[in-house]
Amino acid sequence: MESWIEVPWGPTGVISTAMDMAIFGQMFLNRGSYGDARILSPASVAAMTRNQIPGVPARYGEELFPEAGWGFGWSIHGNKKSIAYGETLHSPKTFLHGGAGGVFLWVDPVYELVGIYFSVTLQFPPKHYYYTDLFINAVTAAAVDV
Repeated sequence: MESWIEVPWGPTGVISTAMDMAIFGQMFLNRGSYGDARILSPASVAAMTRNQIPGVPARYGEELFPEAGWGFGWSIHGNKKSIAYGETLHSPKTFLHGGAGGVFLWVDPVYELVGIYFSVTLQFPPKHYYYTDLFINAVTAAAVDV
């Protein structure tokens, strides 16, 4: 396998920790706050996580989406089918972002979940997308109210 990335650089993905990514996702789930700090206004979070291109179709590889579903920096799940096998358990209100280096973050406001998937890959396109669907379902199915 030939490596497509030799050293980390800005556009290749997040240089962070799973905990930092979880905190970032939790801040969005909390409508812009984390702990006692207000980072973004609730209006900003709403705009960033709302589909800004309603009715615009898209194609990604072999997949055709009747509606692309993009907010500001986030993919909006809507009624999209997953890459691997069609359905994930997360809600249509889920917003997510994945990186080429194997990082995937999703926030599901309906189930009040923040999920992080870290993988190490040097392949492009990354094959980890097929495993994120399984991971999302495992996390969502395991979550219960306490």
